[in-house]
Amino acid sequence: MKNNKENYYTVQLDLEKINSQNFYNTYFGDWTSSTNLKILSHLFHTANPYPHVIIENFFQEEIVQRIIKEFPSLDDEHWLLYYNPIEHKKSHQRYLKNAHFY
Repeated sequence: MKNNKENYYTVQLDLEKINSQNFYNTYFGDWTSSTNLKILSHLFHTANPYPHVIIENFFQEEIVQRIIKEFPSLDDEHWLLYYNPIEHKKSHQRYLKNAHFY
């Protein structure tokens, strides 16, 4: 694989912003309250046949709509197709250049 700086992405996370309650209220659904987290933890640990939990409305609806709008369509020319004995997937070569991480 060619060593090309354009293929590498640097992401700087603002941990103070991420750890603020306002961040959770802005992006995630109501499940992030401390009461709901305790309930979800209990449900996870007591679930059968293995520990798991289903979180309804994981993201706020506005965030879901932004993700849908910004996600590249499947017929976008920048998708790379991997089709071999151990993987069948697509990877988008340009998507991360425009992604915003908080």
